[in-house]
Amino acid sequence: METIDYSKDFLLSLFEKTGLELSKPLIRMLATLTVCLLGGAKANLVSLAVALPIDGTNLLVRMQRIRRFLSNERISPTLTLIPLIRLLRPILSKLDEIVLTMDRTEWKKRGKWINILTVALSYKGRTIPLFWIVFGRRGNTSLEHWKQVLAPVIEALQQMDWISAGISNKQPSNSSRCSF
Repeated sequence: METIDYSKDFLLSLFEKTGLELSKPLIRMLATLTVCLLGGAKANLVSLAVALPIDGTNLLVRMQRIRRFLSNERISPTLTLIPLIRLLRPILSKLDEIVLTMDRTEWKKRGKWINILTVALSYKGRTIPLFWIVFGRRGNTSLEHWKQVLAPVIEALQQMDWISAGISNKQPSNSSRCSF
């Protein structure tokens, strides 16, 4: 339990240093969920609720807390993108190339269709979501929607002078992809 508390406290201080502008309860929940995910919990509601520290509440209450956190309008990818990239600096600065993945998923929630477009950083077989847009409809997405999701990520990465300097100092690989 000490490791979890230490990790959570460390993340809280990192979030403050990166300029993440959220209320303390939201930052605490973000740090707790991040520690749970780093500890190996699967990224689904039940697994995360089981992994949350037990505070005298039952599983359904912990699931509801996670739902409320994830549906909170203050948890916006626009707010979290730059601080997240700053947090990823130790990883990103060592990469020869930055690989972004794009995904679309949809499901039905309470009779309403949810369609989510996501851009994530691909790292060692895992993806770290950087930016997303949620549409309240079913169906395919247009190129314009994909540009809406990808453009903020590319712009944020371009703002990080340490990324541009690190990539330009490295030798280009044979399988060079898109550069920015």
